[in-house]
Amino acid sequence: MSRIFRLTPNRNPSPPYSLRSLRKGTSFGKLLKKELDSLTDIISFGVAPAMIMYAAVFYDLHTIGVLIVSLFPICGALRLAYLRTQSSSKKNVTGLPIGMANGILAAFILIGPVLNKDVSMIVIIVLSYFMVSKIKFFRVNNR
Repeated sequence: MSRIFRLTPNRNPSPPYSLRSLRKGTSFGKLLKKELDSLTDIISFGVAPAMIMYAAVFYDLHTIGVLIVSLFPICGALRLAYLRTQSSSKKNVTGLPIGMANGILAAFILIGPVLNKDVSMIVIIVLSYFMVSKIKFFRVNNR
């Protein structure tokens, strides 16, 4: 039984050694760690789902499909950049968090081939707009 628990992944994995060493270093190291963290968020929550959405739904639209799905990671990067310059509130967050937008987009990726391309296009545009909007969303976690 203990073997099963050892094989399961850690729920809160520690960052790689290079990022842990940046945390102890100078203010430049701490800044670099924050920038690398934002870059990984953009890639994992923005670029990867957009590429999957293109491959699943918009593959036959070529250039138009690339432009539509590239709107999602661009708006996610803008939201993360805006978030880094603003002070955080305990109750609300401005703009739809990229992780939540990614979850909604992942649900539409699963049912995207069943839906019309127009519906998927509207979902990407609306999620991209909500990420860069000034609408206050309820904060799910209280960090």
